[in-house]
Amino acid sequence: MRRFELVDGKSSKFWEIELDGASFTVRYGRIGTNGQSQTKDFPTAAKASAEHDKLIKEKTGKGYSEIGGEEPEDADADEAEAEAVAADESETEAAVEAGGTRRFEYVDDKSSKFWEITVEGSGFTVRYGRIGANGQTQEKSFPTAAKAQAEADKLIAEKTGKGYAEVGGTPTAKPVAAAEPEASAEEAEAEETEAGGTRRFEYVDDKSSKFWEITVEGSGFTVRYGRIGASGQTQEKSFPTATKAQAEADKLIAEKTGKGYAEVGAAPAPKAAAPRPAAPAAPKAAAPPPKPKAPPPSTEGFLDAGNGYALGIVDGAIAARNAAGKVLASVPKQLKDTDAYEMLEGALELLATHAVECREDVEGWMLRSLPVPRAVLEAIWIDPDWQGPLQNVIVAGADTGILRAVEGGKGLGVVNLDGETVWLTDDIVSLPHPILLEELDDWRGLLTDLGASQGTAQLFRETFLRPEGDAAEKSSVDEFSDGSFDLLAQANNEARKLGYRVSGGCAVCRVWEGGVQTEARYYIGDGDPMYETSTGDLSWVDARQQSLKISQVGPVAFSEGMRMASAIYAKRKIEKQEDADA
Repeated sequence: MRRFELVDGKSSKFWEIELDGASFTVRYGRIGTNGQSQTKDFPTAAKASAEHDKLIKEKTGKGYSEIGGEEPEDADADEAEAEAVAADESETEAAVEAGGTRRFEYVDDKSSKFWEITVEGSGFTVRYGRIGANGQTQEKSFPTAAKAQAEADKLIAEKTGKGYAEVGGTPTAKPVAAAEPEASAEEAEAEETEAGGTRRFEYVDDKSSKFWEITVEGSGFTVRYGRIGASGQTQEKSFPTATKAQAEADKLIAEKTGKGYAEVGAAPAPKAAAPRPAAPAAPKAAAPPPKPKAPPPSTEGFLDAGNGYALGIVDGAIAARNAAGKVLASVPKQLKDTDAYEMLEGALELLATHAVECREDVEGWMLRSLPVPRAVLEAIWIDPDWQGPLQNVIVAGADTGILRAVEGGKGLGVVNLDGETVWLTDDIVSLPHPILLEELDDWRGLLTDLGASQGTAQLFRETFLRPEGDAAEKSSVDEFSDGSFDLLAQANNEARKLGYRVSGGCAVCRVWEGGVQTEARYYIGDGDPMYETSTGDLSWVDARQQSLKISQVGPVAFSEGMRMASAIYAKRKIEKQEDADA
């Protein structure tokens, strides 16, 4: 193990490398921390040794000094093989050396914009927006570092062709033939980590007294929030790279300041391409500053659409705002052809898909009574699309209750049948199907007393008890037979609208119960979709499509099959019966 350190007015970093046969491990970061580790394997020990010596030479060339550790061993790697390795990797290294961060600005009477690109390995990150704002961030990856650099050069050429001018303060791209190597990936990660730190923001008005803190460390960050004077709640999130973590942190900070939070304390501010005025420190008990009657329009949450217009998402729809900051009643036609509008359309589509997936996942946990880690519920509760379907569902662990709150470090806050609030700290909990709740009517009454509703149909879900005796030895149910539809296509559409699959003339509901797959099949007709049809029997089959007796069907699979058949049957054609005495 060999250790190197770099300490100057701005940095206090270490870098270690340990060679082990045909691989080596690098550890790096700020002095006093554990740092981050990376291991790299090579085809031969000679190649590993050659690369090991090359990295050490790079570090010492950048001012790192060796501290303690083992004395360097005599290099016994074969020079010819080392040169072959260098030749094989020259194209990739040249592309990486051409990377770095470059900033371009465009300023005229109407615009004041910046555009930055950071090339790292086989990908790059672009950040852009109005000068003085955090801007938007996008990442893109490629098969090779050479391809990433070529695409970056192409974008740079496009920007300069549109009048953007490169500005100082950030390292420019080095030519491939430059002798001085660019910063290594390990050092870049260390420098990104140094851009982090803890920042505290507070919001105080007549009704609220809240704080919000964020600590960026390496490729992740920790958020702590709550009422001023309380310890608050803590949440952690990790990302593929430190650059991504810092970008997401900056985005959250921008959201908080846009909502009126003011930064307090002396925590170090993260690095930014454009200088940002520091918010004045305010004591916790200080009264909030008076709000101006006509504040300038906020840039947060809106994208520049050109000609003084901006586009953003308001109440789940795309909205336009003019230069005066007024949100318009409708989006002008010319803005619908912009990149900003297309980007927001894509975002809305992703959000809608995400919301549907969250609801389906929660319902799937309930239908299968799956074991769910408590840590998962704590992590996703902050997301409204997850919190909605989880709100007020029955959760079972050491105790059982209606889920009302989730707090990291405290557990799941539930109300039990005694009306008491208890905190579940079980590592694993479940969302039981209502057919499995012995006191279902009592739970329904408690939910009504609380004046609450469920985001997932659980307590008031229609249930059907499995019959006993001779009825349980049958292989089908004919209760929902002879339901007429004018068109088979109509019956198929009704089944699909209710969320069921149609296959082989049957509406299908598949359930996993106790690890066993059971499929309920309700016949709705087969043949020409434009012909009239009538429904048939409801039956169940196993994973091999073998028919099951009702006694062999689990309570959840039976109830859900009956629920499917009754819902489709309810859509049948109702014939008007004439009075026989008329």
